[in-house]
Amino acid sequence: MCPVVPQPLCVSIDGHLHGFRVTLAFLLSMCLSRMMFTAACPPPCLCASDIVSCSGRNLSTVPPDLPGYVTRLDLSHNVLTALLLDWSDRRLDRLTVLVLSRNAIIHLAPDAFAPTPHLRHLDLSSNGLSWLNASAFHGLGELEVLLLFGNRICQTMAGAFEGLSSLERLYLGGNRLTAFPLELYQRNGALPRLRFLDLSTNMVRQVPVQSLLSLATWQQGGIYLQGNPLVCDCAFFNTIYFTTVIRLLFNVIPTVWTDMETDCQSFIHMNLQIKK
Repeated sequence: MCPVVPQPLCVSIDGHLHGFRVTLAFLLSMCLSRMMFTAACPPPCLCASDIVSCSGRNLSTVPPDLPGYVTRLDLSHNVLTALLLDWSDRRLDRLTVLVLSRNAIIHLAPDAFAPTPHLRHLDLSSNGLSWLNASAFHGLGELEVLLLFGNRICQTMAGAFEGLSSLERLYLGGNRLTAFPLELYQRNGALPRLRFLDLSTNMVRQVPVQSLLSLATWQQGGIYLQGNPLVCDCAFFNTIYFTTVIRLLFNVIPTVWTDMETDCQSFIHMNLQIKK
């Protein structure tokens, strides 16, 4: 219910109608604000201010009638299998954080995030995604953090990350990638602000060192490749040893570099494969 205007407030300070109008406008704005944040919360969810949590509710579909004022929506720990274009029955223009981790999502429809154009943080970790289509993240030009670790991704379609011009952190660890995704730094799929790329615990065997040498230092230092079956020979070692990419490989080789300055065989003791 809107607050009742007290009688004394009906008289302006200077005795003119202007003061009353200002007071009435202020109270009306308070009323509308209160109505916005007391809108009905979807039955399976919990709502607190502009945060809606539907986590752990065994949901197979996204609840309808999500409040338009929500800024953070948590749908984690459910049984969602896909995110279709009509997953939300309204645009969520205020939404900046969407958590979809620990579901069973295997499919993202093209333009799946059209209802949420102002997302800055998207968590799709620990699902069943095996590939990403070319327009799954279309329209997310404000996205800064994208978590995709713990899926089954073995390939990304050309342009899968195209248009993510604000993306700074991309987590692709714990997937099944076999090739380094160089397109993230080159051609139309380039992410100009990407400063952190997690590729740990995949199946990458070759690192495109020469191509990575052309990157800015702040980009090279943010690439993580630990837990991959890298094939390292002496030529590879000599190429990286005196370059800034050494910062990248410190994430892979947890030992002191002076121990192997003249002996390539020391790579064996670091669980890296030697190819003669």
